[in-house]
Amino acid sequence: FDVVPFIPSEERRGREFVPMDNATVRRLVDVELKRIAGIAFERIVSEPERKFLDPISGETHTLEFNLETGSKAGNVISAVYKTPDRVELNFLRASRDLATYTRLKALKSPALFVMTPTSSAMPRDDITRIENVLDEQRWSLGKQGFRVKIHEDAPSLANDVWEWAEV
Repeated sequence: FDVVPFIPSEERRGREFVPMDNATVRRLVDVELKRIAGIAFERIVSEPERKFLDPISGETHTLEFNLETGSKAGNVISAVYKTPDRVELNFLRASRDLATYTRLKALKSPALFVMTPTSSAMPRDDITRIENVLDEQRWSLGKQGFRVKIHEDAPSLANDVWEWAEV
């Protein structure tokens, strides 16, 4: 038997969906936010991990979010994933960590800034499923006092972060 390896054509390779994790989306938004905010950038963006020691159990817990102004906390996250389940899981983790931190620190106005895939990045049915997940999460979190902004580009998200931060 002859084995012929399957090698995708250049045309198909150019159309493949490329997911982006939270760190990648944050870097893109940070570039734009630095341009908009100038030196105020340092008063908005923080290291994305916080460690907390639970005084009752003695356990250490890690919360992940990357925006804090002193009176507010927020998170830039990605929905640029291929499956709605992955998008929902990322959204739920981000909102859980943010809700926990805002309760622990008695902060106001928690916010999520979400980058979505572009409409041309994947088949329309896949985009629709992801949009449905995001709409449900936005509605639910809105009822809990969260601000949720969703865009497919970094400049729009950076503008929303800047308006929310009020620094």
